[in-house]
Amino acid sequence: MAPRLRVGICGGGIGGLSLAVALAQYPHIDVEIFEEASELTEVGAGIGLLARPWKILEKLGVDKELRDVVCFIDRWQYRKSDQPVGIPFAALPTEGLLVTVHRADVQFALARSLPKSHRIFFSKKLSMYNERPESKDVELVFEDGTSATCDILVGADGVNSATRTTLLSERAARLRFLGQPEEAAAAEACINPIFSGQIVFRALIPAERLRAVDAGHEGLVRPVQYVGKGAFILVYPVSAGTNINFVATIFDKEREDTEYAGPWVRNTDGEEVKKHFVGWEGGVHVLIDLLDTCLAWCIPLVRRLASFVSDSGRVALLGDAGHAMAPYQITGAASAIEDAYTLAALLGHATSCVSLSSVPAERAARALSVYDQIRRPVVEIAARRAKLHGRFVSFDGQLQSDSLRAAGGEDLDGWFAGMVKNWEWAWLESADSEDPETRSVESLVREGIALLDRAGGKLK
Repeated sequence: MAPRLRVGICGGGIGGLSLAVALAQYPHIDVEIFEEASELTEVGAGIGLLARPWKILEKLGVDKELRDVVCFIDRWQYRKSDQPVGIPFAALPTEGLLVTVHRADVQFALARSLPKSHRIFFSKKLSMYNERPESKDVELVFEDGTSATCDILVGADGVNSATRTTLLSERAARLRFLGQPEEAAAAEACINPIFSGQIVFRALIPAERLRAVDAGHEGLVRPVQYVGKGAFILVYPVSAGTNINFVATIFDKEREDTEYAGPWVRNTDGEEVKKHFVGWEGGVHVLIDLLDTCLAWCIPLVRRLASFVSDSGRVALLGDAGHAMAPYQITGAASAIEDAYTLAALLGHATSCVSLSSVPAERAARALSVYDQIRRPVVEIAARRAKLHGRFVSFDGQLQSDSLRAAGGEDLDGWFAGMVKNWEWAWLESADSEDPETRSVESLVREGIALLDRAGGKLK
């Protein structure tokens, strides 16, 4: 029997729960989840999942619970809408697969899939962690004064991650001790999230209300993106079509990549949203007029990290905690699911075949190193692609040739071709590709396991 490994997960969102469910197949790994909220609640709105993350949910057995509430999408409609009469100019077929679903439905399905051996603790907001050399474990200190210990800590605690704060603070202190002040300052600069310059208004619109005023609205059956200069609106059905997810985004390029002192999320209403879409086509205002309340999110980003793993190798970041990115290519939740599946496979492989005399945490630390090596390049590319997509759908002039501003209208075909090219990574999944962004998750996992096996205990 292999010695047991204790994994602590900070964060009970989609990423943290996906990791816990994926680790359930390894009986020698004990899992404890520490969630800041007092219970799992229906926070958030709709998300989209492409083939890669959906296949992972299938492998975890979670898809069975979701099939009654997801919407399978065949194409994505685009309209040029910042004018009184909109132009439907392109439809993007969802090659492979695309489902839309309420975030809470995924979260609840994952929570119901947790084995009884996994424990979840609520109202546990991490304050900091301490790595204790004498006991070779990690101590978690919570804001309520309690603490816990684990062998390996995974921070899936979101964009304002306390795990990331401790990890980078300790790294900066170590770099200063080693006489590397510039590198220390670079680490510290990544502790706090930065403002993307984008504000997103999010809401759920009951489908019956939209149907009552516009029975033929395309948003009732598929994603529709209303694009225009400096802003866009995206709508798509969720919850088996009973709700329409509404996302309106405005861009403030002057504030891009700046520090932000205000609240990241606040309540507002349709009147504020309407001010940003004056002169847009009527179908846009049909949607906005149905907004009683909505949330305004100042979209935060995490600066590119040098590593997702602590210097000791016992702490790792997952999902938004390590790579919060612009939400324009439905890669946020998807990346967290892929992170989780990859990390679970590597941890399970690294620690399931060790001898009784081995220390499983040391093997796990090697798995975390490989996780960082194979996942970080993928999410860095995804972050760049998502940011570029935001520039496309807001008609950023830097992306446009003179022909896009020619008399009589824009070269929408040329615009669409460029945008599709930026999307290709999502459909070109291949086990044989050498490009990390188009390689299948399973292929990357196999590469990681091969790295572990070749290391033979000498992995740096």
